[in-house]
Amino acid sequence: MNVSAAISSGAAQIATAPDRAANARRDAELLLRFVLECRREELLANPLREITAQQSERFNQLVAERVSGRPIQYIVGTQQFWGLEFSVNPDVLIPRPETEHLVESALDLVWTNRAFRVVDVGTGSGAIAIAIARERPMAEVLALDISAAALEVARATAERHQLADRIPLR
Repeated sequence: MNVSAAISSGAAQIATAPDRAANARRDAELLLRFVLECRREELLANPLREITAQQSERFNQLVAERVSGRPIQYIVGTQQFWGLEFSVNPDVLIPRPETEHLVESALDLVWTNRAFRVVDVGTGSGAIAIAIARERPMAEVLALDISAAALEVARATAERHQLADRIPLR
C-alpha cells in the first residue's frame, strides 16, 4: 500500500463516525505521519511511497482508535499550544485553543521586566504555566496539581522546553 491509498482508506474509515467526518482526511494524514515519523510536506510530496506491512498494520490500529472516539491528541501523545508541543495522555486534559486567551490575559498582568509570582492550580499538562514561564523569564511560576500522573506529564513538557528548572511542580 502507498501513502495516498493509506490516507484515502484511513479517511474513509474515520469519516464513518459522524462527528469526525469533517476532519477525516486531516486525521488520517496526522496518524500516518505519526506512524512514518515524517512531516506533512514529506508525506504529501511522496504519495506513491510504499509503506511496509508493519506500518500499515500500525496505521490501521490507530485509525480504529480514532473511529472509536479516542481523541487524536491522545493517540499521538501531543498537542500544540502557544507554539509549543505539549505531551498529553488521558491523565490530563487536552490544551484548548481558547486557553491561549487566558495566557494572553495573564501576560498582560505579568510584566516582562519585573519579577512576579504566578501559581497555576490544577496545572494538568502544564500548558498555562509553561507558556507563561517561556514568555516571562523573570516570573516565578509554580504549577500545582493533585494528580501525580498529571505532574509527570507537565514535567516531561517542561523538560522538553528547557523550563523545568524554572517551574516547580507540586
